[in-house]
Amino acid sequence: MEKMCGERTFSAVHMKWRLQTHFGSDVFISKINGKSNVTTFRKTASSVLNEFHSKQCYENAEEEKMSIIKTAANLIKADIMSIDSSKSE
Repeated sequence: MEKMCGERTFSAVHMKWRLQTHFGSDVFISKINGKSNVTTFRKTASSVLNEFHSKQCYENAEEEKMSIIKTAANLIKADIMSIDSSKSE
């Protein structure tokens, strides 16, 4: 955002507050010290996590890795699909 807006950019704390004010309890922002926050909608996160939890019978470590990668891909895909965009841009 700083590259596009320069000094008019909101701080991360302000953006987090704005998201929580606008979406209320529908948005989930994970906070892990030393890492970037991850923001998603609770409905999206709960459905992906429930699917991941229900498939935790793995025969080997490689299957477990692939399952984790697919779950992460589903979260990213759901976030991309939820972005409003116009066809003219």
